[in-house]
Amino acid sequence: MKIEITSDNDLQNAQRYTEIASRYRKDWRGESSPDLVDKYQIFLEMLGKGKKRILDVGCGTGKASLFFSKLGHQVFSLDLSAGMLRETINQKEDVCALDGTMANMKRLPFPSSSIDGLWTMAAVVHLPAQDRKTAFGEFYRVVKQDGVLGLSVQNRLYPKHIQRIFQSCFFDIGYDNENQYYQKRKDLPDIIHGFSIMRALIEGYAFMDGRHWYFPMMSELRSSLSEVGFSIKTLNSPLERRIDIFAVKR
Repeated sequence: MKIEITSDNDLQNAQRYTEIASRYRKDWRGESSPDLVDKYQIFLEMLGKGKKRILDVGCGTGKASLFFSKLGHQVFSLDLSAGMLRETINQKEDVCALDGTMANMKRLPFPSSSIDGLWTMAAVVHLPAQDRKTAFGEFYRVVKQDGVLGLSVQNRLYPKHIQRIFQSCFFDIGYDNENQYYQKRKDLPDIIHGFSIMRALIEGYAFMDGRHWYFPMMSELRSSLSEVGFSIKTLNSPLERRIDIFAVKR
């Protein structure tokens, strides 16, 4: 399958996620915590009764996809990382109606108005603001009228994420093969060559663990989603670790 609208950053992110996919599934990141299950339930309640067609964008190791599919919904799991998608499919049970697709969220391979609900968690954080708008336009296109969007993403204003943005200006940061955090000071020429704290703060950008991160703020997400046509129904505090937005296509 040809994957369109894929930048070098997208490919680096996908490659790194493939490298860490196996251990990613086995630690806490592969589990649905109680607070995450609460978010699933809000999403499903907004979708209403009956079996739905749900698209999980940036499915990772499939914790949301598997949760929805085990309840009888038709789930389409989409990820740009072959390794992550493989972890999702390998956990699929015979009773689950789950299909995997390797594709870019900026060009979704689904017909317009074909999806009842689109779920995406910790995926659009890897896109700069302009690319997020492109992805949101695709989300709007594939969701049916009155369809539901559930979006959860890391918040730039959370202290840990602000710290990561600053650290990545001066250090190589990430996690080693045993999932232990490391921080190695960059050489002065490398700092000078890539130095722009102001730009990093404006874009919310950090390079960590071989992946490109663009931490958003709630105001930007609200504006971009409204601009493409979504009507926002619920959201949480703009200062929490994650931004949770539930919206409907109007």
